[in-house]
Amino acid sequence: LNGALSVVYELPVGRTDAMRPDAGYAVQMASALSIQFYGLNTRRPPFDDPRVRRAFALAIDRQALVDSVLDGLALVADHGAVAPGLSGYPYELVRGLHFDPVEARRLLAEAGYEGGQGLPTVHLQVNNNGFGYVKVAEAAQNMLERELGARVITSVLPAEQHFQRVEQGQPLLWREGWIVDHPDPENFLALFYGRNAPADTSEPSFLNSTRHRDARFDSLFALAGRTSESSERMRLLALAEDRLMENLPFIPLYHERSVRLVQPWVKDFPINGMEYRDLRTVWMEPHGNR
Repeated sequence: LNGALSVVYELPVGRTDAMRPDAGYAVQMASALSIQFYGLNTRRPPFDDPRVRRAFALAIDRQALVDSVLDGLALVADHGAVAPGLSGYPYELVRGLHFDPVEARRLLAEAGYEGGQGLPTVHLQVNNNGFGYVKVAEAAQNMLERELGARVITSVLPAEQHFQRVEQGQPLLWREGWIVDHPDPENFLALFYGRNAPADTSEPSFLNSTRHRDARFDSLFALAGRTSESSERMRLLALAEDRLMENLPFIPLYHERSVRLVQPWVKDFPINGMEYRDLRTVWMEPHGNR
């Protein structure tokens, strides 16, 4: 605002007022190739039961999180893990996931936890240094308590401690996020490929933090990696993602929007979904400086 910075990236929640049109700089926005989700420890109760996993996923109103908590600076992940906008990917083959508290309560009751009775306390672990992570967790906690009768406690940790616990497989429910290394659905789905997690559960798992292993998913994912024909490769990846959405070792939340505030004297600095910054093209207009 004082002109001391040329560009600001990742506005904090609560400062979207800085995007007002009369501020004197350009607002750049793009749908990020990223996913924010809650990982589920499927080796421990209650999330070893797929009905409980789906009940928790259906009880979170993602649209409310995006609209009310994140001020619209995200897109609802109501389809799967792969962010929208990837050319040639058949998103229609992947089953969706929508807010459905009635079905969520039915599934929880079927699993033996009607009204949340007998359901163990669930600790939702988040790190304290990201875009709306704590506020989103507080809202999700309230939704799960209201819709399912679940007792959820949000634990906020420094990032280093948070990720160390996640890699060791210690949390029951936790926040995780991913920005792709290259714009391809494979890069999202690799997070759930069985070979990307150690067989020894005492060893840390750095990529596949949910330690998801499923023979059908892994087979489809591996086959896609050996397929050179583009449309068939994309179809196999979509079938793998559909299987992932059947297993639900995670709860997809939202895809963030990349937002930049750029001073008017900064030229030829376009935004993209990966927030890849090619500074070779950038130049400054001295007369535009304040």
